[in-house]
Amino acid sequence: MKKFEFDFGSISLRKVRLGGAAIIRNILVFVAVTFAVFVASYIVIALFFSTGTERRLWRENVISRQTVPILESRKIRLEEAIAALQHKDEEIYRQVFHSQSPDMNSSGTGYEVSASDTVAPERLALYTSDKADKLFSRADAVEDNFRRIAGMLASDSLALPPMKMPVSDISFTRVGASVGDRYNPFYKTMARHNGIDLMTPTGVEVYAPADGVVLQSQTMSGTMGTMVRLSHEGGYETVFSHLGARYVKNGQKVKAGDKIGTVGVTGNSFAPHLHYEIYLHGVVADPVNYFFASVGPYEYVNMVRMSADTRQSMD
Repeated sequence: MKKFEFDFGSISLRKVRLGGAAIIRNILVFVAVTFAVFVASYIVIALFFSTGTERRLWRENVISRQTVPILESRKIRLEEAIAALQHKDEEIYRQVFHSQSPDMNSSGTGYEVSASDTVAPERLALYTSDKADKLFSRADAVEDNFRRIAGMLASDSLALPPMKMPVSDISFTRVGASVGDRYNPFYKTMARHNGIDLMTPTGVEVYAPADGVVLQSQTMSGTMGTMVRLSHEGGYETVFSHLGARYVKNGQKVKAGDKIGTVGVTGNSFAPHLHYEIYLHGVVADPVNYFFASVGPYEYVNMVRMSADTRQSMD
């Protein structure tokens, strides 16, 4: 950089030679001013202008804030549904197969690893080996349970429970309240509900869910109205209430699938439906636990949900 000064003696400009310190000082000033201008320009652009990437990230952030609470709610509902299905699975093993369901709950291995690419090979090998051993152990438990159940099914002494649906062509949308405390439409309060409500039009035929003998076939003046009670092998009994017609009489033997009556609105019935009960050795059992053999997995899962979520009974 050249610098000139005016010489009043000769009335002319002359070159001034700068020292090293002055040159360095001028360079630093230039760099500082340039950096300050750059920072100020960046701040102005950042405050008043947004790039396409920034706009996209802002929109994604807004969507994330809206989506996360919904996903959390769904996660909670899914966990509750899984817990309910696990309970139903245990009930099916206990009531239908008279067996304990295998314990499929996951547990820690003691060799937990993080999502890192720096895990020591020997630690990863221990984790994988221990995890595989636990999975093989669970698989063996499931296989042993199925083997035991298969042996029970092959035994002549096994009495299969009433597993056929008492009405045909019924979807989960027509499944009402099942066993438990439900709001009674007549008493206007919570009351014990010992069966499941299957909502169908009047006149729909009702079938025996298993081979058995008619213990009771009569029209009662109380809440049950026209009803049929069947006795089955293995200590099972089934009850059908609010019937419109009865096709069987006391002491008559029936086969699974035989017509025993029709759906009606007799007794304390809020609307046309079949009130269906199952007892095992005199103890109330949830009928929905026995429907899995008559419908597909999707239909059954929704039947379980509907029967548990419906808070008001129809009788």
